[in-house]
Amino acid sequence: MTVVETSQPSVVKVPFTPTLEMCVFRSFDDIDLTCEVWDDFVQSVQSDLYSSYHWCRTWWDHYGAGRELRILVFRSGHSLAGIIPLLIDNTGFGPGRIRLAKPLGTDSTTAFWTPALKLDHADTIVARTIEYIIDEEHCDAINFGPMPVRNRVIDALRRAESNLADLAEIIRDEPGMSLIMFRLPADFDGYLSGLSKKQRTTILQEMRRLERDCGLETRVIKKPGKIEAAYEAFVELHGRQWRAQGKLGHFGDWPGAEMFNLDLIQKLAGENRARIIELRADGELVSSQIVLRFGNQDHWRLPARSPDSCWEKYSLGRVGLAKIIEIAINDDVRSIEAGTGHYEYKIRMGGEENTLHSIMFVARKRHSQRRVKWFIRGAAFLHRWYYRIWFCRIAPRMPRMQGPLWKVWRHSRL
Repeated sequence: MTVVETSQPSVVKVPFTPTLEMCVFRSFDDIDLTCEVWDDFVQSVQSDLYSSYHWCRTWWDHYGAGRELRILVFRSGHSLAGIIPLLIDNTGFGPGRIRLAKPLGTDSTTAFWTPALKLDHADTIVARTIEYIIDEEHCDAINFGPMPVRNRVIDALRRAESNLADLAEIIRDEPGMSLIMFRLPADFDGYLSGLSKKQRTTILQEMRRLERDCGLETRVIKKPGKIEAAYEAFVELHGRQWRAQGKLGHFGDWPGAEMFNLDLIQKLAGENRARIIELRADGELVSSQIVLRFGNQDHWRLPARSPDSCWEKYSLGRVGLAKIIEIAINDDVRSIEAGTGHYEYKIRMGGEENTLHSIMFVARKRHSQRRVKWFIRGAAFLHRWYYRIWFCRIAPRMPRMQGPLWKVWRHSRL
């Protein structure tokens, strides 16, 4: 395999296969791929929004400060074989401070990672990625994930451990949070027929009651120049909803999220890949949803609904999701990614619950293994005691103590 690193002398390694070349880029401005070529490849290997050019570049622009960028581009002859965008971060604390590589875009916001690579080159690409990060970037560890558990790249990662026995080993191979997916039929009636009779009847009754009582109007805003105003209204409605529950909401929890999402929506709207779906009742905005499209899959990023008590009887959350599904089906979209975490109402409405999985490799160096073990323990401690107990349970009862998610927790998520 030939390795070419931009802005540095070329390095030739003993090849795994004589035809596979890896180029390493340290800046989006230097990369020799257009946005269209990048995204066409990502779609061709059935990856998703979170490996797309605009997601990766926008995320890096907003959250990359103080970190190092490495974009690994693999080619077989003149054809792309893989695009692996990574960040390198000096993270952790005390004896658990490490040099860690991980996929771009998997912290500081809610996302997961589906590696964009051709499966017939998967073994070589993942082994070469690990070798490069550990041996040439001198990282203590590289984390792959969170990834959908059905992703066949997971098998290639496990096989890589034996191929790199002298260099690195798996130190963590664990399931994590849930991911909800909707697989969509050809028409909305087909979707409804797949639900239980009780759920189907409830959804239809709620939609008809809103239309009868309040003149329900559905708007799909997607044009540049108009979507910005809809986003501003979304942010206001989202904030109202969560303040009514004594919480900060997405934009209060995740520092920089408001500007990141605006920047991303503006870029994607120019390619007809962003939508804000509004429900208006009696002329009032009562529900708003941010949906991003990539290929034939929609990504339901964020919801908002009115917290006013007069709307509680109309089940705006369920109706809003039903409208997202109906619009997607009418646009020939085949699936909807509906976010991480367990939500019973999404399951009842036909969502499939999948598991996300992470695999971490550590360098076979005593000092690296010691520090990485401390890092993993510290990350687990933070997640349990800071996030699950303090942030989720205690802080909401103490409004003056609420604040955005700590940077150290955001950067240590595995």
